[in-house]
Amino acid sequence: MTQPELLITQPVGLHGFAIDDSGRSQLAEMLSAGPGNEAAGAILDHVARLGGCYAIVEEPYTDQDYSSDYVNFYASAFKDYSRRTKRNHFFNADVADIFKQSISAQIEALSGCKSYLGFTVVRPIRQSPIGRTILRFPDKIAGHTVRCAARAKFRAHLLGAELHVEGAPFIQQDARVGACAQAAIWMACRPIHERHRRSGWHAVSDITRLATTPTDNELSAALPHGSKGLSPLHIVRALRGMGHQPYCANYGDEDVDGSDASAVADVVEADASATGDPAALAGC
Repeated sequence: MTQPELLITQPVGLHGFAIDDSGRSQLAEMLSAGPGNEAAGAILDHVARLGGCYAIVEEPYTDQDYSSDYVNFYASAFKDYSRRTKRNHFFNADVADIFKQSISAQIEALSGCKSYLGFTVVRPIRQSPIGRTILRFPDKIAGHTVRCAARAKFRAHLLGAELHVEGAPFIQQDARVGACAQAAIWMACRPIHERHRRSGWHAVSDITRLATTPTDNELSAALPHGSKGLSPLHIVRALRGMGHQPYCANYGDEDVDGSDASAVADVVEADASATGDPAALAGC
């Protein structure tokens, strides 16, 4: 009989701190990885609106989305990229005392924690460090209409405890694995996957592969293929490959009033209701 294999575990470090002026500066530096990162400021502003007052940094963290992108691109790049990420957890209550307890007490206290606001993954990529991000929706957003279909319930695990957050996923576009179109597709389709489980799980690199296969002369104008954006044809190709039924309509300058777009939305919604398939509608 063969000997059982030893399970090699990776030690994980946790560092918690209050989100005061010093804590916000620390988070901004971590999320920005350089000047002029508006996404970092938007995330921290959103956390502040939610009443976020405490953050926990989980490091190293193995993120499934980044791992897929790493295998498909970064592992073969001339520059050395780390395989690991960091993950920041946010709370609207000071949870520092929880970590002074025994492990079993910590897990019990964290499980179902009502003060959990969500998380953001920090990738070791200077040009776009903000990875998979899920933050709780605020109760009300002045001047905005919130569509429930854009969000889903997600789970996160910290010290073995299962935490829950309902929100819309966000990811920063990457100039290597994918451009704005791939990030938008990822953000539109991930909640559909989480809510309905009727379509597969896809990382940004998977979306790029589906959109760029087969490759044409337009995609070949940039390396890696798809890194400078996608045409409507490529977007439809990606969505179809992901298991969705894309509906594509072209609008001219005379349609800026949005009336035709509203009509298309009604058609898509009616088809979704009739077929039972979830629908995502986007425009560019």
